[in-house]
Amino acid sequence: MKKPLIYLSLASLFFTTSCASIIASKKQKVNISTNDQEAEVYIEDSLVASGDYKEFKLTKQYQSYQFIVKKEGYLPAYYSSFMSKRSPLYIISWLPPFILYFAPAFEGGRKSFRYDLSEKKFEPSTIEKTDKKEDEKYIIVNNVAFNVEKDSLEQFSMPITKYKNAGYTIDENRKETTSIFGSSKNTENIKIENTIFSDIINDELKERGYVDTLNKVLKNKTNTLYLDADLNYLALTKITPIHYYGQGAFYRGEIGIKWTVKDIYKTEIFTFEDKVTTGEIATPFPKKDEEAILFNDAFAISLDNLLKSEDYIANSEVMKKAEELDKIEIAEPTNTIDKNIGQALAATVTIKTDEGHGSGFFINNEGYILTNHHVISRDEDYTVVLNNGEEFDAEIIQSNAFDDVAIIKIDHQNKLSYDIQNFKEGSIGDDIYAIGTPNAVELGQTLSKGIISGQRTNDNGQEYYQTDASVNRGNSGGAFVNSEGEILGIVNAKLVGIGVEGVGFAIKIGKIQEMLNIQFK
Repeated sequence: MKKPLIYLSLASLFFTTSCASIIASKKQKVNISTNDQEAEVYIEDSLVASGDYKEFKLTKQYQSYQFIVKKEGYLPAYYSSFMSKRSPLYIISWLPPFILYFAPAFEGGRKSFRYDLSEKKFEPSTIEKTDKKEDEKYIIVNNVAFNVEKDSLEQFSMPITKYKNAGYTIDENRKETTSIFGSSKNTENIKIENTIFSDIINDELKERGYVDTLNKVLKNKTNTLYLDADLNYLALTKITPIHYYGQGAFYRGEIGIKWTVKDIYKTEIFTFEDKVTTGEIATPFPKKDEEAILFNDAFAISLDNLLKSEDYIANSEVMKKAEELDKIEIAEPTNTIDKNIGQALAATVTIKTDEGHGSGFFINNEGYILTNHHVISRDEDYTVVLNNGEEFDAEIIQSNAFDDVAIIKIDHQNKLSYDIQNFKEGSIGDDIYAIGTPNAVELGQTLSKGIISGQRTNDNGQEYYQTDASVNRGNSGGAFVNSEGEILGIVNAKLVGIGVEGVGFAIKIGKIQEMLNIQFK
């Protein structure tokens, strides 16, 4: 009695599990064609093929495979594939006696399907990767945002057969769907942090050489650009199997990005609107700590488009010297500081901007004020606040971005002025004061005492004093004086970082007239 039961059980298993699921192999021999001898094909980090053609065995799985095709000097190309064809053994399920047991209905095992790669080409990207040239500026990622609203979020589906017939491209045969983001198009379902986008762009820039890894303290301030990226459009097309049991799928993305390029002072230079189509992506929204391939591909392509744009090329070259400025003649100072630190305070001003404030100081008695270029670099109105609280509108007279110095003017006859023609050189160890408005404008000018702790020269020959005096952003453009109130330089920068404290810099006053082409009369 036991033997008939065993035979009956085996027969039942055979007929209801399906022929292909039992007989077919767990692996399939596939051919990868790249049409390029230099191409390498990876599945994740594993090299599976190289050269223009390779045959190997691929383990069958329900999930889609992610292929990455690499070629030296080019962007990576992304391809994906799922099992889209029935196994040839599937036909056995329709023969007597198997069909009597509804065997075709049970043909859902992974072994009963096959990959269809015979006509698919895994060609490397045709986009040559743009690397930094020696005379190009570095790039710092400033702000990256995901601003996709419902109207800018689209979702489509397309059967693999139509996708294949269209030459493996998305076309009008795709249909709108709700299977990706739902009918409400809820962008909150997209679990991607903005920091991931920043990391992607930073990694891409670093790989291309656009990230300054030397970390020099004193740099040419005009050798760097800031970059904002606003991801403002997202469409996904889901490529789906046609058979009932198919669980695999992959996606093609269309992503819109607005790039904003700014100078080192974060003044906008130009914007670049772009929309790119990604390769085939197996998992568009990865889990935590998984690679976000969809956005890697989109940002890499779009960044390359930006770097090759006319506007970028026109603004990318490092400035090696200051632009020639027209000579300006201003009156000699008639009443200068007479070895009095209190008078030095009175001759220093606050410069209010839309986003904060900086400092400056009078260089004659007719309202001419010296400051940093970065304090007044934006296209906006500026207000000068005197030591006694009076306020005046300011006019920009001359500005030198390369050396970070500028002259502005107010309609006012000021009583006291610094004398930048008859200056003294400071020495290491000298007591000094940094005068400016480090914090709130209402608190006015403040004295910060310290010493000259060093004298520095950057790669462009620009000379600085290094100091341990307390210096903050609001001090920029303020007076750097000795203990008698005599001008030594212009407060310019503070070194910021973990474990860094009490390191500030001031531009030496000696070459200011030359930098701004000033002539006193």
